[in-house]
Amino acid sequence: MAFLPLIFNPFVACSDTPFWCDKDEFVLDFLGEKKLFSEHVQDVTDFIVIMSYRRSTGQVLRTVENELRYARQINKVIFLSLEVSQLMKDGYISFWGLPVKVLWNVVPQLLEIAKADQAMGGVMIHCYRSLVEILRNNSTNKSVETEPLSLQDNNTSGPVADRFY
Repeated sequence: MAFLPLIFNPFVACSDTPFWCDKDEFVLDFLGEKKLFSEHVQDVTDFIVIMSYRRSTGQVLRTVENELRYARQINKVIFLSLEVSQLMKDGYISFWGLPVKVLWNVVPQLLEIAKADQAMGGVMIHCYRSLVEILRNNSTNKSVETEPLSLQDNNTSGPVADRFY
Protein backbone atom coordinates (compact mmCIF):
# COMPACT_ATOMS: atom_id res chain seq x y z
CA MET A 1 0.00 0.00 0.00
CA ALA A 2 1.32 3.43 -0.90
CA PHE A 3 1.79 5.88 1.97
CA LEU A 4 0.55 9.07 0.31
CA PRO A 5 -3.04 7.92 -0.38
CA LEU A 6 -3.45 7.58 3.37
CA ILE A 7 -2.75 11.30 3.70
CA PHE A 8 -4.09 12.73 0.42
CA ASN A 9 -7.00 10.49 -0.55
CA PRO A 10 -7.61 10.18 -3.48
CA PHE A 11 -4.00 10.34 -4.60
CA VAL A 12 -2.10 8.02 -6.89
CA ALA A 13 1.62 7.67 -6.33
CA CYS A 14 3.77 6.35 -9.15
CA SER A 15 7.41 6.40 -10.14
CA ASP A 16 9.50 6.07 -13.28
CA THR A 17 12.11 3.44 -12.49
CA PRO A 18 15.14 2.31 -14.49
CA PHE A 19 14.94 -1.40 -15.27
CA TRP A 20 18.37 -2.07 -13.73
CA CYS A 21 17.32 -1.16 -10.14
CA ASP A 22 16.47 -4.81 -9.49
CA LYS A 23 20.11 -5.90 -9.22
CA ASP A 24 21.76 -7.15 -6.03
CA GLU A 25 24.00 -4.08 -5.78
CA PHE A 26 20.84 -2.02 -5.22
CA VAL A 27 19.72 -3.77 -2.01
CA LEU A 28 19.04 -1.23 0.71
CA ASP A 29 17.45 -0.90 4.11
CA PHE A 30 14.27 1.19 4.16
CA LEU A 31 11.96 1.40 7.18
CA GLY A 32 13.71 -1.59 8.71
CA GLU A 33 13.34 -3.86 5.66
CA LYS A 34 16.23 -4.93 3.49
CA LYS A 35 15.07 -5.30 -0.12
CA LEU A 36 15.97 -4.41 -3.66
CA PHE A 37 15.50 -0.73 -4.44
CA SER A 38 12.93 -1.65 -7.10
CA GLU A 39 10.88 -3.59 -4.54
CA HIS A 40 10.90 -0.69 -2.07
CA VAL A 41 9.68 1.62 -4.82
CA GLN A 42 6.90 -0.80 -5.73
CA ASP A 43 5.93 -1.09 -2.05
CA VAL A 44 5.44 2.66 -1.55
CA THR A 45 3.75 3.50 -4.87
CA ASP A 46 0.49 2.48 -6.47
CA PHE A 47 2.29 1.54 -9.69
CA ILE A 48 5.62 2.00 -11.39
CA VAL A 49 6.61 2.76 -14.95
CA ILE A 50 9.73 0.81 -15.82
CA MET A 51 12.05 2.46 -18.28
CA SER A 52 12.37 -0.83 -20.15
CA TYR A 53 14.08 0.84 -23.07
CA ARG A 54 14.66 -1.84 -25.66
CA ARG A 55 13.55 -2.29 -29.28
CA SER A 56 11.99 -5.76 -29.25
CA THR A 57 9.15 -7.34 -27.30
CA GLY A 58 11.38 -10.09 -25.94
CA GLN A 59 14.07 -7.67 -24.79
CA VAL A 60 11.51 -5.43 -23.08
CA LEU A 61 9.93 -8.38 -21.27
CA ARG A 62 13.31 -9.68 -20.11
CA THR A 63 14.19 -6.30 -18.59
CA VAL A 64 11.04 -6.28 -16.41
CA GLU A 65 10.91 -9.92 -15.27
CA ASN A 66 11.80 -9.23 -11.63
CA GLU A 67 9.54 -6.19 -11.24
CA LEU A 68 6.67 -8.07 -12.89
CA ARG A 69 7.15 -11.07 -10.59
CA TYR A 70 7.17 -8.79 -7.54
CA ALA A 71 4.11 -6.86 -8.79
CA ARG A 72 2.20 -10.15 -8.98
CA GLN A 73 3.38 -11.05 -5.48
CA ILE A 74 2.19 -7.77 -3.91
CA ASN A 75 -0.85 -7.32 -6.18
CA LYS A 76 0.35 -4.16 -7.93
CA VAL A 77 0.76 -3.03 -11.52
CA ILE A 78 3.72 -2.07 -13.66
CA PHE A 79 3.76 -0.22 -16.96
CA LEU A 80 6.44 -0.73 -19.60
CA SER A 81 8.01 2.37 -21.11
CA LEU A 82 9.50 2.56 -24.60
CA GLU A 83 12.01 5.22 -25.61
CA VAL A 84 11.43 7.12 -28.85
CA SER A 85 13.72 10.14 -28.30
CA GLN A 86 16.92 10.75 -30.22
CA LEU A 87 19.79 9.84 -27.90
CA MET A 88 23.41 10.94 -28.22
CA LYS A 89 24.67 7.59 -26.96
CA ASP A 90 23.05 4.20 -26.45
CA GLY A 91 20.89 4.68 -29.54
CA TYR A 92 20.12 0.96 -29.53
CA ILE A 93 17.58 1.52 -26.76
CA SER A 94 15.43 3.95 -28.74
CA PHE A 95 13.06 3.56 -31.67
CA TRP A 96 14.37 6.88 -33.00
CA GLY A 97 15.68 6.52 -36.53
CA LEU A 98 13.83 3.27 -37.17
CA PRO A 99 10.78 2.99 -39.42
CA VAL A 100 7.66 3.63 -37.33
CA LYS A 101 6.50 0.15 -38.36
CA VAL A 102 9.06 -1.33 -35.94
CA LEU A 103 7.50 0.55 -33.02
CA TRP A 104 3.98 -0.32 -34.17
CA ASN A 105 4.94 -4.00 -34.25
CA VAL A 106 6.26 -4.00 -30.68
CA VAL A 107 3.49 -1.94 -29.01
CA PRO A 108 0.56 -4.23 -29.93
CA GLN A 109 2.54 -7.31 -28.92
CA LEU A 110 3.17 -5.81 -25.49
CA LEU A 111 -0.46 -4.70 -25.17
CA GLU A 112 -1.64 -8.20 -26.04
CA ILE A 113 0.57 -9.65 -23.31
CA ALA A 114 -0.68 -7.00 -20.85
CA LYS A 115 -4.27 -8.05 -21.52
CA ALA A 116 -3.40 -11.53 -20.21
CA ASP A 117 -1.45 -10.36 -17.13
CA GLN A 118 -3.15 -8.36 -14.36
CA ALA A 119 0.22 -7.13 -13.11
CA MET A 120 1.00 -5.43 -16.43
CA GLY A 121 -0.93 -2.20 -16.90
CA GLY A 122 0.16 -1.35 -20.42
CA VAL A 123 2.74 0.58 -22.39
CA MET A 124 3.98 4.15 -21.96
CA ILE A 125 5.98 6.13 -24.51
CA HIS A 126 8.85 8.47 -23.64
CA CYS A 127 8.44 11.15 -24.85
CA TYR A 128 5.35 12.51 -26.59
CA ARG A 129 7.19 15.26 -28.48
CA SER A 130 9.60 12.71 -29.97
CA LEU A 131 6.75 10.36 -30.84
CA VAL A 132 4.99 13.13 -32.77
CA GLU A 133 8.24 13.92 -34.59
CA ILE A 134 8.77 10.25 -35.49
CA LEU A 135 5.22 9.99 -36.82
CA ARG A 136 5.56 13.23 -38.75
CA ASN A 137 8.92 12.18 -40.27
CA ASN A 138 7.56 8.77 -41.25
CA SER A 139 4.45 10.25 -42.84
CA THR A 140 6.61 12.36 -45.17
CA ASN A 141 8.92 9.45 -46.03
CA LYS A 142 7.05 7.54 -48.73
CA SER A 143 9.61 4.71 -48.74
CA VAL A 144 8.59 3.66 -45.22
CA GLU A 145 5.54 1.41 -45.10
CA THR A 146 3.46 2.04 -42.00
CA GLU A 147 0.56 0.04 -40.64
CA PRO A 148 -2.18 1.18 -38.29
CA LEU A 149 -1.92 0.07 -34.67
CA SER A 150 -3.85 -3.15 -34.25
CA LEU A 151 -4.21 -5.67 -31.45
CA GLN A 152 -5.08 -8.47 -33.84
CA ASP A 153 -2.85 -11.50 -33.39
CA ASN A 154 -3.06 -14.20 -36.03
CA ASN A 155 -0.73 -16.64 -34.26
CA THR A 156 -2.76 -18.37 -31.56
CA SER A 157 -0.46 -21.26 -30.73
CA GLY A 158 1.05 -21.35 -27.24
CA PRO A 159 1.07 -18.66 -24.53
CA VAL A 160 1.22 -15.13 -25.91
CA ALA A 161 4.50 -14.20 -24.25
CA ASP A 162 6.28 -17.29 -25.54
CA ARG A 163 5.84 -16.14 -29.14
CA PHE A 164 7.97 -13.03 -28.59
CA TYR A 165 11.07 -14.36 -26.79
